[in-house]
Amino acid sequence: MSQNDFTIANQGFPAFRADLNSALQALASNNSGATEPSTMFANMWWYDSANNIMYIRNEDNDAWIKFAELDQTNDKFVLSGTLQLDDGTVSAPALTFNSDTNMGIYRGGTDILKFVTAGTDAITIDASQNVGIGTSPTQKLDVVGSSANIRVAESGGGDLRMNVSGSTGAIGTHSNHPLLFRTNSTERMRISDGNLLVGHTSQYSPISNGGSGITLNANGQLFVGGQFPSYFNLEDGDGDLILFRKDGADVGSVGTNFSRLFIASNGNAGLRFRDDLNGITPCNSDGTNSDNDQSLGTSGVRFDDAYITNGVTTGSDFNDKQNIETLSDAEVRVATACKGLLRKWKWKSAVAEKGDNARTHFGIIAQDLQDAFTAEGLDAGDYAMFMSNTWWELDGETYETEEEAPEGATENTRLGVRYSELLAFIISAI
Repeated sequence: MSQNDFTIANQGFPAFRADLNSALQALASNNSGATEPSTMFANMWWYDSANNIMYIRNEDNDAWIKFAELDQTNDKFVLSGTLQLDDGTVSAPALTFNSDTNMGIYRGGTDILKFVTAGTDAITIDASQNVGIGTSPTQKLDVVGSSANIRVAESGGGDLRMNVSGSTGAIGTHSNHPLLFRTNSTERMRISDGNLLVGHTSQYSPISNGGSGITLNANGQLFVGGQFPSYFNLEDGDGDLILFRKDGADVGSVGTNFSRLFIASNGNAGLRFRDDLNGITPCNSDGTNSDNDQSLGTSGVRFDDAYITNGVTTGSDFNDKQNIETLSDAEVRVATACKGLLRKWKWKSAVAEKGDNARTHFGIIAQDLQDAFTAEGLDAGDYAMFMSNTWWELDGETYETEEEAPEGATENTRLGVRYSELLAFIISAI
């Protein structure tokens, strides 16, 4: 290590030789020293031995330009500072790291920077700051190749992997780590064990646990919880808001018709909520009106009680009727007989539930009414006051026809009476 002012004074030969040798040693050692040379010249070299940094003096001789750092422990060269290339096209690598130029950095054209490995362009950066790996970029990041993978790894083994193989692609994590999505450093969504969780971080049902958020389980179950868990908005006219399917076939929907909500099956059994009428009306599968073709309950599946402020209105308009006649003598005799058929009873189901506290009911037994008609040579089935319904049942499900009932279904028949018509029938004989 040596430094010199590079000025040889007039002196005797021994002193001249010593002064010259000192200057040569400074040149040979690149003016090495722990501090900068006391005398500096434009474009001179200085090796900072204290920090292992090589400097070159600028042309104005008023500052040092850092050129490189040297790893003296491992005998390695460290490139530092700014590497500025000329504005012309460079056909050969501008900076190479081995003799056969298989790895390097070069200008691939105006405002294009390329990194080369094994003699092939590996990374390209264009003037729009688009980066292409294995290709010339067309967007901010292009990755092309037979096994184009992006991996961001953690020390613990978790990472984000974007894999492309053939026509398939995937984003995944390593070692069964969850895939997290954050905004403003706060977790908003994660995928864990095949389950999608939004708004919470552990596997649970927001509904059953009283929490907020969404869980979509790997088995297809959806749980939504919160103060306002679901919102559906249909634009551009009426139609289905929610469509329900079973094994790929439509079974029903929730939708709007003339901006009014309806719930309907795919087989034209539904209810439409009429806020303009303060009521509920039957509807078809598309929410349109369905008049006089739907029933509430069936013989095999009945409602228990109906609580209604006013009486039930039954259609009786003259314009809807035909074959209007007075009762025949036989019909009058049946009506007279019906007055003596009134009985009291208790429902078996009520006794099974309440025992002696089951209440007593009054009315006519349907079989007695049928026998009264038969005694006068009439068929009770011809009169709407008498009801006889048959259905088939298997495993708690009912079927209206024998054709649709599965093998092994049990046939059931239940008789009934329409009291509004029966009472009018009896009154005619008074």
